[in-house]
Amino acid sequence: MAEAVGKTDDAAYYTALFEEAANQFTETLVDENGYLLGDSQTGYALSLASGVLRDPVLAKKAAARLNEKVVNNGNKLTTGFQGTNFLCTTLAQNGYAETAYALL
Repeated sequence: MAEAVGKTDDAAYYTALFEEAANQFTETLVDENGYLLGDSQTGYALSLASGVLRDPVLAKKAAARLNEKVVNNGNKLTTGFQGTNFLCTTLAQNGYAETAYALL
């Protein structure tokens, strides 16, 4: 928003802050296989949908893990209200549209 209203200094600050938060998120909560601490559908859906999982290799692995978790649960969600809104869209945007449709 800061960029849209011409506040370039604010935009640069918040972009840098987001990048630092994303780096810390990945270093602290994501392993080399793309698994998140907690290994929950919500965690994967939110981290992928928000873009906080910046590394494309880890994001691809995390999306595969999200897909696996949904499929292994009989195409049922375990997200609760926080992750439900993002689940199908995130699956579809990451190449798992069939799983998203099966979930619906």
